[in-house]
Amino acid sequence: MKLPVKLAGLEAYQDIKHYLLKAVHDSMTVEEFEEKWNHTITSHHLEENEWLAKLYEERERWVPAFLNSNFFAGMSSTQRSESMNAFFDGYLHSSTTLKVFVEQFENAMRNKVEKEILSDFECFKGKLECSSSSPMEKQFQEAYTHEIFKRVRLEFAGRQGCIVNELVRGGDEVKYKIEDEACPGKLFEVRFSSSECLVGCVCRMFEFRGILCRHALFVLSQERVTVLPDRYILDRWRKDIKRKHTYVSTCTDDVQHNPVLERYEKLHRLAVGVLEIGAESVENFNVLEKLLIDLKDNFPRSCDKQPSSQRKNSVGAAPDVVRTEVVRSPMVVKRKGRPRMKRLKSSMEEAVSKPKKKRNTAAC
Repeated sequence: MKLPVKLAGLEAYQDIKHYLLKAVHDSMTVEEFEEKWNHTITSHHLEENEWLAKLYEERERWVPAFLNSNFFAGMSSTQRSESMNAFFDGYLHSSTTLKVFVEQFENAMRNKVEKEILSDFECFKGKLECSSSSPMEKQFQEAYTHEIFKRVRLEFAGRQGCIVNELVRGGDEVKYKIEDEACPGKLFEVRFSSSECLVGCVCRMFEFRGILCRHALFVLSQERVTVLPDRYILDRWRKDIKRKHTYVSTCTDDVQHNPVLERYEKLHRLAVGVLEIGAESVENFNVLEKLLIDLKDNFPRSCDKQPSSQRKNSVGAAPDVVRTEVVRSPMVVKRKGRPRMKRLKSSMEEAVSKPKKKRNTAAC
């Protein structure tokens, strides 16, 4: 967005903009980015440009090629703020008071939980059709929510545009170079290990978005893989996961309060005290860390994943405790200084605001 402001005065601005955007957004590896960026800078004699030099120094913080090895669920920094704004759409505005903000925040959270429950119901009620007869796609169909499965289905459908350009086998590892009709002129390198059933693509879509790309799925199908390991089916996308934000109680839970929330709140208060003790010293931390790891490993996975029948019972359970918390308006404090309505006015302002006398039409 700052390119027009910073570089619009240059004679070759359009060419510079084109090559810089290609370097940033089309580079799949750090080496590719470095080569394209340096070529653009040297060919257009931009070595003395301070703004570009500062951007290059901080490239590890914003260039996708440096960041796509980390999981961000496919979001950029601007998308995160936009999603936060969308979360409060219809609830808050610029003149919202603190009291109204607290009330509306509770309403927004409650609406979020209700949408989550409705979405879970839709996922368990029916299934979306697969784009192929692949057993792997059916595995995703059974596990993932509808919204995520739609994205996975697009990648399975995109396998038809993949062509093997080069294949190198060496022991347990196989290296493919894939041509993709959706990205002409690019080669995607995919490595597959048959001993551990590990697959990785240079586009790193799974690492960044949590969804296997069409190139990796194509290679898996070429290698006759029918059942995916659990590592490629993330818990965060599963439809049988109990979302943790549904445990957060609000002041409107006087009707919907249930034993699950009650237990969660009590354990949460106890956990805070235990964490404070564990943070006081290294010895306490080591003991507590080992204890929590052992404790978590001993619990069955059903603590996190509940069948639909159990989920329905916990949501619709009768309340044990009724809370009646009321958010009151803050005390009104008298302002200091001259009251707003009694400020001095200029003669011009007084003349304009002075009401006009009504004309006596009866006398006419």
